[in-house]
Amino acid sequence: MRSCTRPPQASPHTPSGRSSTSAHQKPDGLTVITPEAAPAFLEALPVGKIFGVGDVTAARFKDLGITTGKALKQLSLERLQELFGKRGTVLYYFARGEDDRPVEPERERKSVGKETTFERDITERAEMLLVLEQLAQQVESRLVELEMAGKTITLKLRWHDFQLVTRSISIASPIQDAQTMMRSLRPLLDQLLMENWPVRLLGVALSHLVSSHELNKLEHLKTPSLWELAGE
Repeated sequence: MRSCTRPPQASPHTPSGRSSTSAHQKPDGLTVITPEAAPAFLEALPVGKIFGVGDVTAARFKDLGITTGKALKQLSLERLQELFGKRGTVLYYFARGEDDRPVEPERERKSVGKETTFERDITERAEMLLVLEQLAQQVESRLVELEMAGKTITLKLRWHDFQLVTRSISIASPIQDAQTMMRSLRPLLDQLLMENWPVRLLGVALSHLVSSHELNKLEHLKTPSLWELAGE
């Protein structure tokens, strides 16, 4: 059984992780808990602060007179299994700062998007296009920051009656610049505006993302030149 060391999502049971417990905060609001300090740290915690102990479980512990990590630690594995079934096994090891579950890597990002809700409904196409361009520029900035690009452009629109609709289009080569997004967003918007209803929300997203490593292998990923834009 190894120590629970999960810095990306650290919690009070991570000996070499970080805790957001206010009594132990550093200036940045986080405290590093070393493996050596973990047992005493966990024993001093209110039982409700132990990772895996929710409100319902904490209330049950309170009824049993168990209010601290130290008191929880004194319960045997058999007693915890009797009280909570399989969950009792997890709590037994969490109270000791042990967790043998595999550390999961950060989830792969599937899309990058931006949206805005209007204080008043809008009906003019020109105004919508201006908003879409601003959103596309925000998406571009985020993609550049992440060093990613995408192949599927999605327009999100909510009508005045709160009905939500989306339209998407996929292209052969990944893109990340706002101008190229707008080439697809304009016709997508026109498909929806045939109904001529007031619009409450607009959003832009790019999905089917590829990383910078993959981008370097692609010849067609580039910002359009002035000549290309003039030919629209």
